[in-house]
Amino acid sequence: MSDTSNSPGNRFLFLPADWKALEEFIARLSAQIREQKLISAEAVNQSSESWHDNYPFEEAQRQLKALLVQRGEFSKMRELGEVVEPPTIVESVTFGTTVSYRNRTDSFDDRVTIGSHHVFSEELRDDGVISYNSPVARILMGGREGEVAKGEINGRMVELEIRSVVPWNEGKEP
Repeated sequence: MSDTSNSPGNRFLFLPADWKALEEFIARLSAQIREQKLISAEAVNQSSESWHDNYPFEEAQRQLKALLVQRGEFSKMRELGEVVEPPTIVESVTFGTTVSYRNRTDSFDDRVTIGSHHVFSEELRDDGVISYNSPVARILMGGREGEVAKGEINGRMVELEIRSVVPWNEGKEP
């Protein structure tokens, strides 16, 4: 297995469940784009003008443009994406590991799993999976049990004491 502690080059790493959710998200965007095209066509048919002083048409075109941009961004993410299985043996915080830590700055304990570049799966988010690109994950990445990782979150310096690092939590499917 290659080092997946950070996205390699311009690649985006995904857990299998998030890859599937990304595919579904892009399909939903495509359906919304088709719907906006129909709305635009209907707005033109209901008005003698195709665009001048035709608010429904102009709004549909704005929505269409926004959806096309969003689909393009996520399609690029898919194009540069790579599905990666979580490691089974871990020594440090990396993609696919579950980390228990103590936030020494704000005095609370937390447990997160370092997941995909973008966590699309609602089920994974509910299970405490965060993006490897999130501020907390960036601070924890590469750290080992017992170490204190320091970094900035929302303009504040924080200290995170790593209590444990284990493979994917509780044997759940990624």
